[in-house]
Amino acid sequence: MWCSLGLERGATAKEAMEVITTLLEEKGQGGNCEESSFGGFTYHNGFLIADQSEAWIIETAGLHWAAERITCTLYFNWNKFLRCW
Repeated sequence: MWCSLGLERGATAKEAMEVITTLLEEKGQGGNCEESSFGGFTYHNGFLIADQSEAWIIETAGLHWAAERITCTLYFNWNKFLRCW
């Protein structure tokens, strides 16, 4: 849901990323989730937001997030391994 709102409200990829992360901090995540081995429930997402000028990758875990601007031609994201060429 936050991704849709980010794309709707942001005129650029950076603005969309800022909308998504602000909503995440204010409202948290919703939808299907999994039971955590530490008790309670967790919800995680990853987003790739791009426009004609730049791209951002956003990784989320609960209310926490990390975003990185992609500055290379080829970007590989697989589980914990991030690679830029």
